[in-house]
Amino acid sequence: MIVVLAGCTPTPAGSTPTPSTPATSAPPAATATASPTATSAPPPTTTLSGPLTMPTCDQIMDADATAQLFDPNIEPIPGVGGLEPSALPGPAAQTALASATVSVSCMWGIPNSDGGFHGVIAQLDPTVRDELIAALEASSYERGTVSGAPSYGADFDDEILGYSVHYTFEGDAWVIVMGTLFHQEDSVPVAERALAALHAVNP
Repeated sequence: MIVVLAGCTPTPAGSTPTPSTPATSAPPAATATASPTATSAPPPTTTLSGPLTMPTCDQIMDADATAQLFDPNIEPIPGVGGLEPSALPGPAAQTALASATVSVSCMWGIPNSDGGFHGVIAQLDPTVRDELIAALEASSYERGTVSGAPSYGADFDDEILGYSVHYTFEGDAWVIVMGTLFHQEDSVPVAERALAALHAVNP
């Protein structure tokens, strides 16, 4: 069984079936009511604004990339459906993904196992984006950067298996990497490739 989920066609967020995702215990969830503060780290101004064209899943991670970065047995898992907002930990992230104007949601995994991960790119309204970043700044997510853009990551444990969540923000784009194959710091190469693919189709 693959635990993490998503199809490879750009879809409006929230329009696909709910994936099977591990329940969390004491997650460092950002709250939906947080508002931007002086400690927030807004994304830099880039070309990733306005209506965005979404890359394909293969443009984000092809077979060579998954084999080199993780495991040669990893392959795309098509036709499952997009990442549902309810699969994300915390109401702020759930609200943000539900509001996304356009997104692409991809899945890669090892067949007949619980190992897999999502790569999601969503376009957010700047106000929603800033509120989410402020909530993450107020949470226990680990701060970092991916290709110069602010990022936030956390590892989760539950009764079945652990998984990681990693968010990166650039312009109006929000990159989500979520899966069971690695810790949140290992999500960075996926986020880097997602941003590079996004820039390639939005020159």
